Amino acid sequence: MASGAGPTDGQIRDTIRKQLNTDKIKLWLQPYTLENGQKGETPEDLTTRLASNLNLPKEIVTATLEELRQHAVDKLAARKKFQEDGITSLKVKLTGSIPTNISRTGFNLETKLDVSSTALKQMISQQTSLGVDYLKLISCGQVLDDTKTLQELGLGQQSQVMVICLSESEVEARRQEDQRHRLERTKEAAKILATRNSEDRIGREDDRYFLQIADHTGRAIKLPDEERQALSVALTLNEKGRACLKRKQHGEGLLILLEADHAFRQCRSEILEAVDNYAVLCLDIVWCYLSLQNVDQLPDAESRLRMCEECFNRSYGANMERLMALKGDNSRELALYVRLYLLQGIVAVLKNDFRQGKTLLEKAERVLNSLQVDETKLMQLMSMGYEMSEARLGLRAATGNVSHAITKILERRDRRKEIAEKEKEERRQKTIQRRLGKTTDGSW
Repeated sequence: MASGAGPTDGQIRDTIRKQLNTDKIKLWLQPYTLENGQKGETPEDLTTRLASNLNLPKEIVTATLEELRQHAVDKLAARKKFQEDGITSLKVKLTGSIPTNISRTGFNLETKLDVSSTALKQMISQQTSLGVDYLKLISCGQVLDDTKTLQELGLGQQSQVMVICLSESEVEARRQEDQRHRLERTKEAAKILATRNSEDRIGREDDRYFLQIADHTGRAIKLPDEERQALSVALTLNEKGRACLKRKQHGEGLLILLEADHAFRQCRSEILEAVDNYAVLCLDIVWCYLSLQNVDQLPDAESRLRMCEECFNRSYGANMERLMALKGDNSRELALYVRLYLLQGIVAVLKNDFRQGKTLLEKAERVLNSLQVDETKLMQLMSMGYEMSEARLGLRAATGNVSHAITKILERRDRRKEIAEKEKEERRQKTIQRRLGKTTDGSW
């Protein structure tokens, strides 16, 4: 049906399915379906009643009933095949750089779960005529490990697999290979930086090449070396992935962000609950799903957004009271809430929950409007010598009041200066410690 002219096909299917469930009508049983699985008889009064109750044309109701019946029969057959022969049916969807001669619609693929991800990739390659080297498989929110079986990776009956197609051209192939090498180098560099502990860098000239974990205000967080190392790897990969998003390279970005997700999960849950970095990563991953138009990952997206909201509430406070006590303003974090509400609204709409979707999208709009600044006031602050970014942040924190914005800007500068001086003093003390050496008990 034409967009805007009435309910979509998906909405019609959901409406009729709900009505059938209410009436306890099972289309996969007689008289609707024969013993051999073929179409049986659909009572005329059922079609007429549904068309009347739902205010839909009779021919549309008839076609939808047959579509639902066939889907139910296929699902039962697949379940029986899985129980008897261990063969599952996976839902495969292509995305990314898909050649024009290949259909963009998804397809079902039957396989056993004891095969490796590499074998699955080869099956998809045969089905699509795409080279194995140009396929990346994602399911259940993770890049499928080529060395593990589908069962070990958590796939089951009717699991959904997203296939990111990389470009076929030789230049693009080399670029993708370089990207893979860069990802590995990034991971190695992050590990090297992360494994350098405080004692190793005392008084060294290359002290600036040390990864330091900081809180919302920029002050360093003291963590055990093992925890700091895990977080450092995760944060480095996260930044690399976000750089890809800025270049609109959502396919590559998603792969790196999922690697960062894997690294974050190596940290203790108490650490992840104490900072907002993992929540922001979840936002970035869901943004990639949206940009790649991959609705098959809807359950993972919904789960990540729920986790993200819970993390924000823990880190900032239910009404941002904790954040205000720490920083004095919340303008930067409000931008994160705009993304959160926007993505939650889109997920609700995709689930046909239009009322909830409308509420969330309006909420995102309200928060976004609160972040808008008067361009005249912005130019006024810039004419006083302030940078555009700090002038904008100052106006947001001061809700548009110019004099208060100046105060906020100066407070932020003082805070940064205080942190810089403290770090400088720490480096000076460590230089002295290195010069004096260690005591008999091994301490500096």
